[in-house]
Amino acid sequence: MKKIAIATLVLSIFLIGPTIVFSSFTPSDELSDFPVPKRAVLIEEGEDRERYEWSKASEENGIPLGYKFVLKAKGWKEEERLGASVIYRKDRNKINMISTSGYVDLIKLN
Repeated sequence: MKKIAIATLVLSIFLIGPTIVFSSFTPSDELSDFPVPKRAVLIEEGEDRERYEWSKASEENGIPLGYKFVLKAKGWKEEERLGASVIYRKDRNKINMISTSGYVDLIKLN
């Protein structure tokens, strides 16, 4: 009985976990549907540029693993990395993500 309970718990984590991660992001209409954390607060926007306040962003550690997973699953591939700047590409679209402590800047490069 204990083995069944543990197996059910592990299976639930694998089934529910990705659903929770994916539902935590929304596509940006202005930036080629690039996924943006729902908890990130848009604080500045310009032509082909958005700046978000997001507590999980870090210059030293970049973005959380869950965000990287969502980007990859949505077809965004890391093309180039230079310090806090990472360029992602999907088809002909390129986004430069700059992650600093508490902020994420997204810049459309096309």
